[in-house]
Amino acid sequence: MNRRRKEQSPNSGRLRLVSDRSGSADAQPKLPPPRIVPVAAQREIAFPPLGLRQIFGGDALPANMSLFHVVIPPRSGAAPPHRHDNEDEVCHVLDGTVHFLLGERVEAAGPGDTVLLPRGEWHANWNEGDVPVRCLVLLSQHTRYEHFFDAAARWARSDSSGDAAARMRLLAETAAEYGVKVDLARLPVRAAPFFGLA
Repeated sequence: MNRRRKEQSPNSGRLRLVSDRSGSADAQPKLPPPRIVPVAAQREIAFPPLGLRQIFGGDALPANMSLFHVVIPPRSGAAPPHRHDNEDEVCHVLDGTVHFLLGERVEAAGPGDTVLLPRGEWHANWNEGDVPVRCLVLLSQHTRYEHFFDAAARWARSDSSGDAAARMRLLAETAAEYGVKVDLARLPVRAAPFFGLA
């Protein structure tokens, strides 16, 4: 019986590394090198009553994410009910207990907990406790939303009226410019005092 053997390539059945580079220096965007972002290079944003520091912005990585360190003082509101049209948000709690409005329900997240906030979902957060909350907030970036904090901080510093309701309305107007909808009617009654709205 005459059997014919099929010849196999030496790489047959093995994984091969394939380069998609055309050899041209312009074929691929230049990726940033790995690096440490020292505290001194992180940007403080005056955004009362929060302590807000941008660890890195959307231009730091090809994924176009930004990362913030947030401190919510005791018995203070952080973010009124809002939803992002374009960004996903992740909040990782380092210290304290932060309360979240997640859709229609209120839940508490403590140290080590991570809260996933997909785009299009209503959410809010505040600190009901007597100790500061510290958390890391990661934002996916499909728009210029990371700059919302700068815009809101500018009017917050200039507002000396002490009128919390007017301040929230102005916050909502500013947020709308960045693809974020704010709806104070969704604020739970228990959260209102922490936003100065009781």
